[in-house]
Order: sequence, then C-alpha cells, then structure tokens
Amino acid sequence: MIRTSSALALSALVLSCYTGGAGAADIYDSTYGARIKDSYASEAWGNSRPTFYLRLDGLYGEHDAPVMVEDGIYDLKHEQVDGAWGIGGGVGTYFTPNLRGDVTVERRFETDASGALLNRASGIGGVREFGLESTLVMFNAYYDFDSRSHFTPYLGVGLGYIYNETKDGSVALTGGGTGTVAGAGKSDAAGALMAGVSVALLDRVKLDVGYRFLYMGEATTGPVVVTTPGGGRVASRDPTVEDLHAHEVKFGLRYDWN
Repeated sequence: MIRTSSALALSALVLSCYTGGAGAADIYDSTYGARIKDSYASEAWGNSRPTFYLRLDGLYGEHDAPVMVEDGIYDLKHEQVDGAWGIGGGVGTYFTPNLRGDVTVERRFETDASGALLNRASGIGGVREFGLESTLVMFNAYYDFDSRSHFTPYLGVGLGYIYNETKDGSVALTGGGTGTVAGAGKSDAAGALMAGVSVALLDRVKLDVGYRFLYMGEATTGPVVVTTPGGGRVASRDPTVEDLHAHEVKFGLRYDWN
C-alpha cells in the first residue's frame, strides 16, 4: 500500500513537473517570442515610421530671358535677369521609406534685371535697369528611389508663394537725359520640379545636391520717369516682368531626428 501510494505520489510529481514545464515553455514562447516578434516588427516599421528632419540650403540660379512689357503695350527688347544666389531652410518629415515632404523658406538675393524700349516716339526709350530679389515659401514632396543606400536619388515637386521685389533703378536714354525706375513688389504663385541625390555623411546627416526648375510668376516696378535734355519730364507706367523662371543648383545638409 505504501509502495502504491509512493508510486502514485511520484507519478503525480512527474506529471506536475511536466505540466508546469509545458506552461513555462508556453509562457516563454508567448512572452519572449512576442518580444522578438515585436522587435523585428519595430525594426521593419522603423524605416517607414514618420521622422522629422531639418534642412539648410544654398542655391545659385540662372534665369531664362523673361518677357517685359511697359504701359501694357510696349514690348521691351534684350530682356535679361542675371544669375542670383540664395539661402534657405526648412523642416520636413518622412511619410514612408520612400516618400517625404518639407516646408521651406528661401531668400533669393538681389540681382540685376534690364530691358530696352526701342523706337518709341515719346522720347522715353532706352535701357531700364533695376534690381530684383525674392522671398519664397514652398511646400515640397519627394520620392526617394533607394532609402537604404548611401546614395539616394530622388525626384520632387513643389508649390508655393513668392514675393518678387524690384529695387529702384535707372534709365539709360538713347537721346540723352536721365531717368529713374521706381521699385515695387508683387506676390504670385510659384512652382518647382526637382531632381537630385542625397548622400549619407553620418548616421543622421545627409548632403543634398540637386537641380530645380523654378517658376517665379511675375514682378513689376514702379513708374519710369525721364528728364529730357530740355528739362521736360515724361512718365511711363510700370514695366511688368512676366514669365520669370530659373534653372537652379541647390546644395545643403539635412539632419534627421525622431
């Protein structure tokens, strides 16, 4: 009877240990296995989880010849806008591993613009010269083709607002005399197409170099006032600079943070 009781007790102990061991294994699997699974999921999701970045950029742009019209009817000739330097910065976020967007504010420094009014009977013909600078706010979206590489090519588009400001200038008259061009400002819509490459310099720092085609809207000046050799004064309404756009090289740094 004692042997039977001992056998039963031993069997119960073994069964209990077996059951307890299985429970512990289940707990281990459910707890640590879940942690491992969550770790892999977190690592996989980490690349696409939205993170923020700061950017600081410099730029240089060359302008195509714009269209300049004075008094609404007189086309200026030999129109040109010289190259311009600029600086800007912004903040952005990664929506997915390949899609990101940012908001940027830029200042394009003053450059020279000019156009000549030829063959006008009023005696106000001549070359108009004035300064042009711009403030630009853009909302940009980019597609990164390979976010796992140190070299990541991208394409981008942008839409925004631009304020083109002309500075006081002068008129070089063909028949003698002096003239002035008053400055003015005009707000307009802006748009951009971009292509470039990001280069990973450090864990969180990227070098960004790219090309941007920038549509800059229109600019306008104040009145053109001319004093003729005889002392007379002739005024003309503001020349309008239409169809402004630039081909730019942008270069800068991006800093990522979560």
